Amino acid sequence: MTSSDGHEVIVDVLSSGAIVGELSALDGLPRSASAVALTPVEMLAVSSGAFADFFQRHPAQLYRLVLGLTAKLRTTTRRTLEFG
Repeated sequence: MTSSDGHEVIVDVLSSGAIVGELSALDGLPRSASAVALTPVEMLAVSSGAFADFFQRHPAQLYRLVLGLTAKLRTTTRRTLEFG
C-alpha cells in the first residue's frame, strides 16, 4: 500500500495458494492494496461474477474464505497494536 505520506508499505507477504483481491471481488469496491510477486508465480484471475457464483454453489468454500478473512483481520489488528 502507499501511506498518506507517499511511502510504499508492505502489508503482508503471502505464500503459495493465497487469495488476493477477494475483498473487491466481494463488495465491488476498488482494491485496498496492490500485489507484487517476489518470485515467479502462476496466478488465476477470476471475475467477480464467477467468484460470487462459485461461492453460491459451494457454501462450505465460502465459509473457508470467511475463516481466511478472519485470520487476515486478526493479523492486521495485531500488527496495528504492535506498530501503532
